[in-house]
Amino acid sequence: MTMPLNQTQTSELLLAKNELNETNIQLKEGERYRLVPRIEQDDPLVDWFIKTDFNGFDAESQPFPIKEFLKSQENKKRMKRAKWFALIGLVDEDEKWEFVIGQSCEITAKVSGALMCYLNDVPQAYFNNQGSFYLDVTRLA
Repeated sequence: MTMPLNQTQTSELLLAKNELNETNIQLKEGERYRLVPRIEQDDPLVDWFIKTDFNGFDAESQPFPIKEFLKSQENKKRMKRAKWFALIGLVDEDEKWEFVIGQSCEITAKVSGALMCYLNDVPQAYFNNQGSFYLDVTRLA
């Protein structure tokens, strides 16, 4: 079913500790969308002990020795080119069409399917993540 133009759908509650979050929102190939995450009021995003936002953070922004540890793990992040803990979107678990959502983004869907998301981390480290959020998706065209 196509989302009506200029209508916003809100995901179910999404968790930072989940390796993959199902939003229960369907995207349709060729349609344009704005995606805006919003934090659950009293449940901020925390990676290990680093409080952050949906844009994530660079290893360089952290003090030594955390910086050195994160740099040694860069090649293990799920999306190598994105910052640590950046919000990432994908459709139907297809990593060929991953994109950075960050604090907000606009996309044209290249495929139809279920919108999924995750916070960029090392797969074995989701246990130490904290926070919950919603994702608002508006069809623009």
